[in-house]
Amino acid sequence: MKIVRFISFLVLSSIVLSSCFFGKCVKGDCKNGIGTYQYVNGNQYQGQFKHYMLNGTGTMTFNSGKLKGGHYTGDWKNNRISGKGTLYYDNGDVYSGQFYKNKLSGEGTYMYENGDIFKGTFVKNKSRGMGTCTFADGSKYEGEWKNNKINGYGSLIKPDGTVLKGIWKNNVFVK
Repeated sequence: MKIVRFISFLVLSSIVLSSCFFGKCVKGDCKNGIGTYQYVNGNQYQGQFKHYMLNGTGTMTFNSGKLKGGHYTGDWKNNRISGKGTLYYDNGDVYSGQFYKNKLSGEGTYMYENGDIFKGTFVKNKSRGMGTCTFADGSKYEGEWKNNKINGYGSLIKPDGTVLKGIWKNNVFVK
C-alpha cells in the first residue's frame, strides 16, 4: 500500500509541477481530445491531444523563442511537429511540407519573403538532394543541393535565356 501511495504521489506531483512550469489547459480536453493549452512562455496550442501530449492535428502560435511571431499548423506526434504541415515565420517566410521531430524533413516548398521559391528535399532543416529554386529575379535552378546551397550537378537558366549547366560548389558554377 505504501508503494501505491508513493506512486500516486509521484504522478500527482508530476502533473502539478508540469502545469506550474509548462502551462495549463485553458479549454476543452487536453488529455484525450481537442483542447487549448497555454504555455507559461506565452506559446499556445489548439488541437488534438492523446495521453496529455500533442498528437494529431493542431496549431501552435509562438509568442517566444526562435519562432516568436510565427505559427505552425499541421500534424503532431508525441509533442513534436511530425508529418505534414505549414510553418509561418515572423519575417514572412513560409514552409509547407514534411516534418520529422520538429525539423523540416522530406519533400517541401519553402517560400522566402523576398519572392524566391524552393521546392525539393529537406534533411534536418536544410535543403539536400534534388530541388528547384525559382528566384525573384526570374532565374531558375534545377539540380542538386546540400546544406541550403547549390552543390553538385544542375542547370541555371537566367532571365536573359543564358544557361549554365554543369557542376556547382557552394552556389558557384565550377564547370
